[in-house]
Amino acid sequence: MAKIVLSRVHVDFPLLAEDGRSLKRLISQAGIRSRFALDGRQRAILKALKGISVSFHDGDRVALVGPNGAGKSTLLRVIAGVYPPTQGECMVDGTVGALLTVGLGMRDDVTGYDNIRFCLMLLNVPNEALEVTSREVAEFSELGDYLSLHVGAYSSGMRTRLGFAIATAIEPDILVMDEMFGAGDAGFTKKAQERTLDLIERTRILVFASHDRVLVERLCNKAIWLEQGEIKEAGTPIAINNRYLKSFGLSGATAPGQAAGSSVEIERVHFLHIGKTGGNSIRYALSPYLHCAGRQIVLHPHETKLRDVPLGDRVIFCLRDPVERFVSGFNSRRRMGRPKNNVPWNEAEAEAFSAFGTPNELAVALSSSDDQRRNQAIKSMNGIGHVKSHYHDWLGSRTYLDSRKIDILWIGWTDRLTADFEGLKQKLGLPRECRLPTDSVQAHKRLETDPTALDPVGEQNIRQWYQADFELLEYLLGQPAPASC
Repeated sequence: MAKIVLSRVHVDFPLLAEDGRSLKRLISQAGIRSRFALDGRQRAILKALKGISVSFHDGDRVALVGPNGAGKSTLLRVIAGVYPPTQGECMVDGTVGALLTVGLGMRDDVTGYDNIRFCLMLLNVPNEALEVTSREVAEFSELGDYLSLHVGAYSSGMRTRLGFAIATAIEPDILVMDEMFGAGDAGFTKKAQERTLDLIERTRILVFASHDRVLVERLCNKAIWLEQGEIKEAGTPIAINNRYLKSFGLSGATAPGQAAGSSVEIERVHFLHIGKTGGNSIRYALSPYLHCAGRQIVLHPHETKLRDVPLGDRVIFCLRDPVERFVSGFNSRRRMGRPKNNVPWNEAEAEAFSAFGTPNELAVALSSSDDQRRNQAIKSMNGIGHVKSHYHDWLGSRTYLDSRKIDILWIGWTDRLTADFEGLKQKLGLPRECRLPTDSVQAHKRLETDPTALDPVGEQNIRQWYQADFELLEYLLGQPAPASC
């Protein structure tokens, strides 16, 4: 399992100047004294990071937000092993890929082909994989015969293409990224974005520094606000973004690039990704249309709740029959999310799947006369990802929902998602070509080999377990949940 642990990490940079007195005067100014100091040898230093203690684990998608000079890029470089801590310790368990500076390590005096091999060796690509990986990089770069020329003859766009293709050729456990979402000309940018998003999807831990609120809320499930080289606050991306913008006197709902007080108001529509309800299909379909028809669509990760969405912003989400959701969640975690994802079991899940091989075995055991078997089933229901969650985890109590019902723009039902999505397209003014994915892996659909049947005892047990979910569905839909297809 991938892991990052930083303990009281400090990073100091020496400051060099022709006039040492100017630096000392700078250090003496109260407003910036905390970032500048003198070391033990009376040399001026910049305290880039000050006492950072934080840990990241499998599944974490962490955004670093804060003003320029806050220490975001420095923290990324510490994790990537570029900067050693001046004090403290940074422990990284897993391979690290860094999208920090495109073209880092490339040489102007050799060909594109030679640069590909050299840089892949720097990235620790094994010798037996060099030839295949080099071909993949060359093909993705679309530079063709130019790869036979020395890189010094390349335009800046060609260098960016090659550097980006090399940097994204590996599949690391941990990906650190610094505002890296474009490469080369407009025709190449979309391809580069898709490759980057695919790399993010497969990596176990993402640490992403960005000023783009939409990307932060779309890609990340945690956020850290850095200020003056220190952690100011940590929380969910939308909550941290709101407080960060508020510190500048901006509204939490202000769209990126929109000045505070502007007369142009952009409606924000938030998609809450409730687990195992078809959310991957919705995210895939909406991703190309995040700014469309005067609206900004924000695609949230599983961790974002209705309470994290600002009052007055519109909300969309999907729901599903709780029995079907249980079966889907059990099978998805039994496969560790494969083939789309690969999220290893935690300790509770490993114990659960060693005891129960099918959803029906777990469901039936909930009413077993064997106390040990029944208790194991209850423990498993509370330990398996997706299975242990309930709708109120995302939506809150009925009282809270009453206060937010006016904000709910659309609710999709998983078993009729194609038809319901057409209604959403009309509400959002999306074009006809906006469609749900047909590829089962992209949609994260169940496998044909997944066991899905529940016998009557098992189904009754699951209905009782999720009774509160059924009641919430009836409350939201104004009628009993639609019959399953």
